[in-house]
Amino acid sequence: MKEMKKQIEIIKVMGMKPNFSELARIYSVDRRTVKKYYEGYEGKAKKRNKPSKLDKYYDEIKLKLSIKGVTIRAVYEKMKDDGLDVGTYSNFSKYVKRKEMKPEKSVKGHPRFETLEGLQAQVDWKEDIKLYSKTGGKFEFNVFSYKLGYSRYCYFEYRKEKTQQDVFECLISAFKQTGGVPKEILFDNMGTVVDINGTARKINNKMRSFARVANFPFLKGTEDFDFQPAINKQEILDLKSLRFVENKENILFVGTPGVGKTHLAVSIAIEAAKHRYSTYFINFYDLMSQLKKALLENRLEIRLKHFAKYKVLVIDVIGYLPIDNDSSNLFFQLISERYEKHSTIITTNTPFSDWQEIFGTPMLAQAILDRLLHHSHVISIKGESYRLKEKLDLFSNVSNS
Repeated sequence: MKEMKKQIEIIKVMGMKPNFSELARIYSVDRRTVKKYYEGYEGKAKKRNKPSKLDKYYDEIKLKLSIKGVTIRAVYEKMKDDGLDVGTYSNFSKYVKRKEMKPEKSVKGHPRFETLEGLQAQVDWKEDIKLYSKTGGKFEFNVFSYKLGYSRYCYFEYRKEKTQQDVFECLISAFKQTGGVPKEILFDNMGTVVDINGTARKINNKMRSFARVANFPFLKGTEDFDFQPAINKQEILDLKSLRFVENKENILFVGTPGVGKTHLAVSIAIEAAKHRYSTYFINFYDLMSQLKKALLENRLEIRLKHFAKYKVLVIDVIGYLPIDNDSSNLFFQLISERYEKHSTIITTNTPFSDWQEIFGTPMLAQAILDRLLHHSHVISIKGESYRLKEKLDLFSNVSNS
């Protein structure tokens, strides 16, 4: 419009007759508009900066809008409730915007909640995700999400279903991936975890059983194990079918230190935990220490029942050192309590023929072995120590370099 007005002024100064239609075409306006400006029209007068009746509330409005999360509507309603003459909401809103008194934006998202290392993890599902291929094929799946509270490390796993068994298996995989089990796991009201009865919610019994601490020294499966030729891999995989648990059979791993006895025992025990069998791992000498302490404190029966109740009990490393007569008798009592009731997994460095040196007398050693071996699978492992092999390989690499 300014350019058109300049052109009209030039035409007037030069005394030329204007062509209103041509000017209208050049400046994309109506010819009557061009004629009106030629005849002296100067456009609408500038708006006067009239005072507003809201000016007297300017400071109060600005103060209220400085509160985080507040809205213009909320300030208007509050001032109206206080009996102040603030007019209509439309005029109030226009006044606020004209004076550029924008309300403070609320903080988006949630503040980070800090936890101690190893304390907490959170589990959730991203449900019913749909993907389509170029050919029109439809794929539906769910994503299991596991996030550590301290490091914010995330583990994800794709699942076709989201059953309770899927939760257990995903949790075990997450524990293995992150190298441990947190003290607390938060679930977002997952139906596989919580039983809902009206307004009441409680952890269901299967999840409660799974949550019992198994005390595993590490989380490794058979997929992490380097099978030596002396180990029958198929036999180990068959034990992971857990038929031995249903049949109340024992497993005894016998071999020199470092050949993988504990690794295999733990991998089978983890499989049992995945399938909701109550499982516990304990070192033989820690077990003896606890039973002797319970005997001195007159609560041996309670402690024996505690270790006797597990469907799968792993007792690791029998045979490093001999034990006294009291400990031998206590171990015999525990094995007798579990005999033909539940499965026990034993790892030992000592051949069965030398167990009398561990337990003090041939008779007691024979009685213990009789109950362990009656319904059992004996896995004898011969070969190089994995730990020693790693050291030798390291030295070999250093010398070669």
